[in-house]
Amino acid sequence: MADELWQIATSIKSLKAGWHLTRAETRSDFVQDYLLVDSFAYNLDGHVKELRRQLVTNTYEPRPPIRIDVPKAAFGIRPGSLISLHDRVVLYSIIRTIGSTFDGKLSDCVYSYRLKDKPTREALFKESDVLDIPFLKGATIREKVDPFEPWYGLWPEFDAKSREILESGYRYLSVSDIAAYFENISLPILRDQLLRILPEEHKIVNTICQCLEAWAVKTEDGFRPHRGIPQGSNIPSFFGNFFLRPIDQHFETAFGKDEIKYYRYMDDIRIFSKELTVARRCLFDLERQIRKLHLNVQSAKTRILDEKMGEISDSLIDHRIDRIRDLREQDDFLEDRKSSIAKLKQIGVLEPNRRSGVKLTDPRRKKDDLSLRAFRMWCNSLLGLRSPHYLNHLKREAKINSDHRITRIFIQSCRTFPRHANLSNFITEYISSDFNIFPYQEAEFIHALRYMSRLPASAHTNAVVNILDQKKYFYVRMQSCLLAGRLMLAEKELQAIMELLDTETDEHVLSHLAVPLAQLDGTDGEKVVRFYLHHQNPRLSMIGQHIVGIRDVDDYSKKFLSHAIDKKALMRVCDYVGILWYVTKSDNPRILQNMIELLDEVGPQHPVVELRDLLGSMNTTASAQREAYEGN
Repeated sequence: MADELWQIATSIKSLKAGWHLTRAETRSDFVQDYLLVDSFAYNLDGHVKELRRQLVTNTYEPRPPIRIDVPKAAFGIRPGSLISLHDRVVLYSIIRTIGSTFDGKLSDCVYSYRLKDKPTREALFKESDVLDIPFLKGATIREKVDPFEPWYGLWPEFDAKSREILESGYRYLSVSDIAAYFENISLPILRDQLLRILPEEHKIVNTICQCLEAWAVKTEDGFRPHRGIPQGSNIPSFFGNFFLRPIDQHFETAFGKDEIKYYRYMDDIRIFSKELTVARRCLFDLERQIRKLHLNVQSAKTRILDEKMGEISDSLIDHRIDRIRDLREQDDFLEDRKSSIAKLKQIGVLEPNRRSGVKLTDPRRKKDDLSLRAFRMWCNSLLGLRSPHYLNHLKREAKINSDHRITRIFIQSCRTFPRHANLSNFITEYISSDFNIFPYQEAEFIHALRYMSRLPASAHTNAVVNILDQKKYFYVRMQSCLLAGRLMLAEKELQAIMELLDTETDEHVLSHLAVPLAQLDGTDGEKVVRFYLHHQNPRLSMIGQHIVGIRDVDDYSKKFLSHAIDKKALMRVCDYVGILWYVTKSDNPRILQNMIELLDEVGPQHPVVELRDLLGSMNTTASAQREAYEGN
């Protein structure tokens, strides 16, 4: 039957599953927007029903993503994107529906984006009330909603298979690199591939292609080419993974069974062979197949590695990664904390087994890819054990290496060690130094500041200056708004920020101005709420509905407050503290009482010392508001 899968993908249940996959992914977004995610989550039924209405009436329109230059390694840039929340819900619902069909077409030699135990479509959509819950735990999403194996399980399998082949006598490895792979994927070719797999599903194919075309980067003249898919989400990666299927099919049949061993993880292609002549043929064949897909190879990265010279091991194997992985897989890794920390300290000073490797604790030399991966694993392992041993090494690396993965470890370190003043001092010094050349990294460091127990003296002034400077990078201003949420702003500062409501053009900044403006009282406070609630921009209107919900609606507010002020996750309130001021102005005594009780549990012993006073002020304000209501 035509468009049978479309009926499944546009069902309420499937779209809710798409929401949960989207929310799980937002935790690793290049730009994290708690405010928008919460606004969608707490009115999940309403937003999903509206999405379905637009889809079935052919009125759904995808939104262009936000382009973000994300630092990669020491000197590189990754062209990242922030795809619309609504687009991701729709596309995740579709991918979940077509996943088993596409997985069945992929060769066993492909390790990326594979289904768990090859489930049937019916198994993916068992009836479950769990989908109605707006906030599912990550483990629940992985177990009950996500049909795909996580990357951190599949990559080690891909790596282990490469080692197995290497040990079985395949001396040569042919490697190349596709130039700017995601940016050069041909959308017409991808459409043809989709139609060949889903010939009866024109609505699904059209919706996918409509989104991908809307996501393509415009030229300066406004032309949107039919080329390129964004990075920063598993959705385009799913289609990017399938796009290379013709190459898989070629190498499955073009050579003898034992002549070569071909394996692929996304666009990382590894072709092992026993003879040099075969290795050369593989490279020529690979280039021809890549060009058939209207892609190009990077000649400088095309080569044949010879294990007799130790070249394959040197490029694929780092014993420190193996040792860290083995240590973390031990049953007593967390329980025997002292022993685990001691072993990690030993790994930190090990000399690398590779010629191009760099000692993890060596601050003088730039780390190659494998050494940097080992360093991140080492830091994360010590972080998981709550050992600060790695912090000085992390600071040195962050100073010379703007890679966003290093910065994310730094943010998590600030959440874990909020009283380490040297972390906040490092951020202050770095932002004011000549090393600060990436606005994205500056924004991430401002993000990290809001978890510190005591803010540097300059943090208050800098946050307000960043918010008011409309020439500043949008993400720097977003994070400054969230940081301002844990400050007590002067009336003059609040009025200056309020004036931006009339002039600000960036919707991401505009939505986050709601955080510092939550401190406004009386008529001005009501003006702010009405501004968002009645705004013609759907994103801002959604923020307004969220503010009204947490302030005035019993069940809505209860769910939000129990999530934001949670004694089992004390640091979470650092992300929500600014928006909580709206709740203190509620006219609902039940909401106020709930807030007071939660603040009583969390505020007095919070590890962020300066936050104790702020939460105490909120408690006092909420108590006074409740008493005034009861007195009337």
